[in-house]
Amino acid sequence: MRSVNFSPENLAVQWQYVKRNFRELGVLANDDDFERKAHQAVEDLMQKGIYEEFAEQIGAARYEHAPSRLDERKGEYQRFFTTTFGTSKVMVPRTREGLKIRYSLFDKYQRRQKKFDNMIVLSMILGLSERKQRKFFRSFIGDAVSHTTASRLLKNLEVDLAEYRTRPVEDTYKYLLIDGLWVSVMSNGRLRKMVIMFVLGITLDNKKEIIAFKLAKGETEQEVSGLLNDIYRRGLEGKHVKVVASDGAPGIRQAIALVYPYAKWQLCHTHKLRNLSSNIQHKTKRRRQMMAQASGIYRSGSRRQAIKHFNRFCDK
Repeated sequence: MRSVNFSPENLAVQWQYVKRNFRELGVLANDDDFERKAHQAVEDLMQKGIYEEFAEQIGAARYEHAPSRLDERKGEYQRFFTTTFGTSKVMVPRTREGLKIRYSLFDKYQRRQKKFDNMIVLSMILGLSERKQRKFFRSFIGDAVSHTTASRLLKNLEVDLAEYRTRPVEDTYKYLLIDGLWVSVMSNGRLRKMVIMFVLGITLDNKKEIIAFKLAKGETEQEVSGLLNDIYRRGLEGKHVKVVASDGAPGIRQAIALVYPYAKWQLCHTHKLRNLSSNIQHKTKRRRQMMAQASGIYRSGSRRQAIKHFNRFCDK
């Protein structure tokens, strides 16, 4: 398993690497659900940040009767901004008496949007602790926004993550893919190797979805069993599961046998291709041609076509 270094200076490059690997597994596409959710997370964060800063600078929350109030809210206007996931729209409150409101979160986002978006995606993937997330937001927001405002924004992210991790899972999957992505995580001032275990499902109508993920210490039976038991408890009992695919890690296979004992197991084709690539003798002369032909087997539109491509590959 390859490792990925998610240090701040290396994040943007490594996130592109993660996306490429997810696309190979069929997780990401041009209209990918994950990227839509990431886009929505960025938009929601900006909207909530605008409301929080507005309330802080006028000295009162919406509909709150407070002696410290400096102005009142009078409608809203639209403002559009470009993210790395597309164009987003936020609503900006107007003031009745003309009090000038400065939205420092929005201004800083405009200057550092790509890194900001990548960090939001990373916090979604890793489920960072509140302390680590607060440190991240402070690095972008700085002293212009109070710690109270940053904490409120963090709470919103934590609520969204908790809802995702506790939502019911429909038992409508026929294939499951279980894999781990090794990352470098900063902990107590030191980089530690940890693995993001994720479960990808293919539904009965052939839609691909990331069902669950968790940051784990290793690809052990205990860690993977905990993840699979969680989605089982939330509704994915495996009544329609035909095949569960993974790499050859013994801990993952043991966990699959424990939670879904009646499903067939097979080695993930991505790992088969990686094994082939690493064992080609004449890599310079033969790798591109051999890998293209081997990949064509798995891209076949039917079983008959796959067998035809397989036989052609063996003959070659």
